[in-house]
Amino acid sequence: MRRTIIIVLAILFGLSSLIVLAESQKRTETIMLEGMDEEIETTRIESDRGYAIWLDTSMFELLPEGEGAGYDQYAPIGAGYGSPVRLCIHGWSAPDYTVDDALRDTMTTLAENGYQTYEFELAEGFLESYEVRGAYGIKDDELHVVYYLIGTENGIYYASIEYPMEAAEGSAARLMRAMASFEAVPMDEE
Repeated sequence: MRRTIIIVLAILFGLSSLIVLAESQKRTETIMLEGMDEEIETTRIESDRGYAIWLDTSMFELLPEGEGAGYDQYAPIGAGYGSPVRLCIHGWSAPDYTVDDALRDTMTTLAENGYQTYEFELAEGFLESYEVRGAYGIKDDELHVVYYLIGTENGIYYASIEYPMEAAEGSAARLMRAMASFEAVPMDEE
């Protein structure tokens, strides 16, 4: 009986440790959505691709990786791969390839795919620990894409947020907020 109680207490202690850990990985943030301040709860998502972001997991989920995809894709819960609103993040590492090279190549690819393209300045303090460039594309006055090209010790990350105009102040704003929390983390050695 005593042994059973000790085991149960050990399990409960272990579970309470897990609960504390889970709680420490959540935070409440205030974000401007459709002209009004709104409090959202975000969860720290750490990818094995060497980055972490704080994401509103009540609205978005990480989709299972498609065959050979090589990147993480987040979309509204239940929307799946066909969602017009999504955040994709993938890393790239090549000798002598710079963030400026990544910007040039991104702008070229967007233009080749029918987007009007613009380079944009990032707000002061936005991911200031990294070398970052921004690219914006719009197609048919409806489909928008924002690229953040982020130079880190892990290489260059391409993060794209795609959205239709009607999602600009809602879902897209939440995803942009997630990208503002981007952090490079040590990658697991394979």
